[in-house]
Amino acid sequence: MDESLAGLRKQIDALDSQLSEMLAARLEVSRKVSAAKKDNNQVFRPAREAQLLNKLLAAAPASLQQLIPVVWRAIISSSIAEQRPDFTILASPQMGVEAIAFAAGQLGVKNSENLHTALAELIDKQADILLVSPAELCHIAGGLGPDKPAMVIACLPLEMPGQDSALHGELFHARITGWIIGRPPVEQTDYDRGVFYLSDGNKIEIAELSRYENMSGAELLGVCPVLQAEPPIRDRNMITAPQPKQAIASMLSYRPSFGTPSSGRLIRLSANEGALGCSPDALAALEGKAIDPGRYPEIQDHHLNQAIAERYGLEAENILTANGSDELISLLTLAYLEPGDEVVMSEYAFLVIPQATQIAGGISVKAPDKDMTVSVDNLLAAVTERTKILFLVNPNNPTGTMISMEEVVRLHNNLPPHILLVLDWAYAEYLEDSFSDRAARMVEEHKNVVMTRTFSKLHGMAGLRLGWGYFPADILTTLASIRGPFSVNQAAVRAGIAAIRDTEFQEKSVAHNKKWMSMLPAFLTQLGLGVLPSQTNFILIHFDPEKGVSAAEAEAFFASRNILLRSMGAYGLTDYLRMSVGTDEEMEIVKDAFMALMQPEGQTA
Repeated sequence: MDESLAGLRKQIDALDSQLSEMLAARLEVSRKVSAAKKDNNQVFRPAREAQLLNKLLAAAPASLQQLIPVVWRAIISSSIAEQRPDFTILASPQMGVEAIAFAAGQLGVKNSENLHTALAELIDKQADILLVSPAELCHIAGGLGPDKPAMVIACLPLEMPGQDSALHGELFHARITGWIIGRPPVEQTDYDRGVFYLSDGNKIEIAELSRYENMSGAELLGVCPVLQAEPPIRDRNMITAPQPKQAIASMLSYRPSFGTPSSGRLIRLSANEGALGCSPDALAALEGKAIDPGRYPEIQDHHLNQAIAERYGLEAENILTANGSDELISLLTLAYLEPGDEVVMSEYAFLVIPQATQIAGGISVKAPDKDMTVSVDNLLAAVTERTKILFLVNPNNPTGTMISMEEVVRLHNNLPPHILLVLDWAYAEYLEDSFSDRAARMVEEHKNVVMTRTFSKLHGMAGLRLGWGYFPADILTTLASIRGPFSVNQAAVRAGIAAIRDTEFQEKSVAHNKKWMSMLPAFLTQLGLGVLPSQTNFILIHFDPEKGVSAAEAEAFFASRNILLRSMGAYGLTDYLRMSVGTDEEMEIVKDAFMALMQPEGQTA
């Protein structure tokens, strides 16, 4: 082989020709792929392309590690362009018929199954425009950055006095190129009143959008040039007040409503609190000189950690206490989520979890339950390359249902090691010790499993806000570094130590709960109500308005008698109420109230 300069140049020329021929051949195969998939909506598989990229990187020298991804993205973009030459609009699930009505007779619309899939298709250039609802707008903003050009149109109501300019500034900052303002349609023609605002402030009528029908994604972005290396400077005249970050702006916070009683004695069964209150020893610990309000508490009280460790057979150095387990959930999302990362959870997971996810800039992905019980198969199917955390609330709130530890182990065994599995075991004290023991062993044996617990349920200390978690060392160090230094107050520490050591009171509370949880389902079923099997201290009750009273009517009836049950509208379960176990006296009163509600006058149970 000629190693002279001229010979080496010839070798370079030959290699360049080979590269050109190979790229042309790949492009031709892409055209054939397009023809083969003409009846298949899935024209591009990001996961497969990511695997191929990883193979290229594994075989490449270090000097090419940064170059190969850039070249690979360009190659894939060209292939996608060949496979999907037509202009594509995606409609998010919440848009539904409205999006189709908007585009009728003008542009083709493809409905997406869920928001995170739609966003992935947009980022992977499988679509040119994504139509979203106002509530979805802040969710997707976190997933778009300067390296992810995309065009998003949000349909917003006209009734937003004084908000349009501020919202425009937020969208401009988020690199979202435009939106539509118009009323939700009664008829398709209602959209004629809409206006499409480009990122530069210009506007066009919706009817004119048809001129973009044959544009490529790149040409469209040329019309709406908002994607820049750095966020554009906002026009201060457009912002009329301090603005929260986008992940929070449209957020519906989890603020539980425990109902509104009339005057008189209150029976509150709406908050899943301990039926018997807290241990007498815990009350005694709150008296005397044990607490000095003038002094800060310990950053991490090792006496409390040791008491927890001794009670449950744990390693004290792997325990982190907090201001309720809610704080631990928030710390986990803040510590382990980048904007746009996904968090997988069950369909009816505790509402604090999606709230904490959104605050951290993540995207909640809910896997359907099976018979209102967590489905491990559906959780695993919801995992994607963007998944960073999977939350498992078991037993679950608000359904009360649970899966076995064998299913929990199967879930973990099928998760990639970089995904954090959070076991929210808030109701573990109502189960056999082996249930929490096996979860603790998972934490000790793996680097990606954590367990969160609380003093608010069996221990009856909801008012003192004390929770704790069991963590691998690295995760505990990370969370401790961002947790407030005095997160747990002196009163909670002293009461917590006493409560965890009072096993006699714990056994009494468990026995009381078992008594009523074994009795109530049969009683309520006999009255014609639906009851889910529960392994907790509460029952989820189904009311069928076609057969009798509705959940809303039942809630009002009980409130009129100073009995507070929890409505489930926030979970989408409008025909359900949740009821916690109370004292013996309270439960007898509640039974009488149920009979008065459900039985005809004069009929006995």
